[in-house]
Amino acid sequence: MELISVIVPIYNAKRYLVKCIESILQQTWKNLELILADDGSRDGSLDICLSYAEKDHRIRLLRLEHDGVTAARRSAMLASTGTIIAFADSDDWMEQDALERMYAEMVKSRADIVLAGYIENHMAFASHQSCEEVYDAKKIKEKMAVGIYSKERLIKEIYPKMLCSVPFFEMGIFPYLWNKLFRREVIEYFAVSLDEGLAIGEDVLCVFPALLKAECVCVVSEAYYHYCIHSNSSMRSFRSGTEEVENIRIQYQEWKRILSGSVWNEMVWPQVRQYLLHHILVRAAEDLEQYMNTSGMSFLDSMKKGSRIVVYGAGAFGVSLRHMFLGRRHCKLVGWCDRNYRLLQKMGYPVAAGEEIIRYRFDYVVIAVLSQAVMEEVKVNLILSGVPQKKIIWLDMGALQKLNLRDFLEQKVKTTLENTK
Repeated sequence: MELISVIVPIYNAKRYLVKCIESILQQTWKNLELILADDGSRDGSLDICLSYAEKDHRIRLLRLEHDGVTAARRSAMLASTGTIIAFADSDDWMEQDALERMYAEMVKSRADIVLAGYIENHMAFASHQSCEEVYDAKKIKEKMAVGIYSKERLIKEIYPKMLCSVPFFEMGIFPYLWNKLFRREVIEYFAVSLDEGLAIGEDVLCVFPALLKAECVCVVSEAYYHYCIHSNSSMRSFRSGTEEVENIRIQYQEWKRILSGSVWNEMVWPQVRQYLLHHILVRAAEDLEQYMNTSGMSFLDSMKKGSRIVVYGAGAFGVSLRHMFLGRRHCKLVGWCDRNYRLLQKMGYPVAAGEEIIRYRFDYVVIAVLSQAVMEEVKVNLILSGVPQKKIIWLDMGALQKLNLRDFLEQKVKTTLENTK
């Protein structure tokens, strides 16, 4: 009976942590160790960890300085002893039979990695201490078709589109660590060798290299993991533009390191470029726009200065665009809309219904999605609701494809260093 190590990095997660820990300790697969890597929490999370560690011998508690999630995962991986590795985030939880069922699939298919779906839970808090109120729960299947993928199938069907399945932009595989089960030998090196400065995007640099290393992958249709989305989620919060661009620059360098001399470089690097460009738009749109403006370009279709803007879409890119337009003096943000406005309002976002767009006095509606297929669907709906086609704006794909990604990242870092002298 193989030992499964479950790795949980923790930072100020008191509100959610008990549910996460309980869901792991109550697994039907009992031969497990739970590695709790507390990354210098200051909210009482460590006390919760200590309490559980005293009661259950399967828990190994690491008390770390606040060096970030990548460093915490690295320490946890080095401390773990299991031949099978699973991951969880401290604000999520697992179904009780998650590990047992995924491990059974791993053994049956002789796979190095098992990929499952997940349940997306949108959360809002009834009180300061509660995280029990789920406003919406949706099962999401892995994008890869269910089945067993030998190396030959992986090379033919998966690797060419795993990071970017369409020109712009959809990933072919979910980039998360937590909806997968790994044999130690395919994930360990990547989890312990990453630059510890990475704060976001570290999952991608573990998952996809591990897939390249795997000889066999199994995809199942079931969903065992509950992913919690709330207003404190890292993908809906922003650090400074400098920090975001530096984080993306580290990802760029890490991908170069991993793919250098690899037989996969030619196939994978164009996908990496599209992924990093997507990441910039989601995390550092304002910095990208400033850089492109120096060459008289924009990543959006042209619009006049002084325009009144409505942003349609409240996903990660919509949040990024709203953040950008609120900081621009030559444009005025007059509205933010999304078809899921009720759910988003419950989460605390000032989002209106899509039907409200025609009530605003606007010059342009900017569609804030990064999938061309979804954009076309939204565009048709906007036109049918009365928005003139000439007032609908999306990405300028020609300008984006001309972007010198390396120059953008290096120039931003150089400018930052000069400004700090």
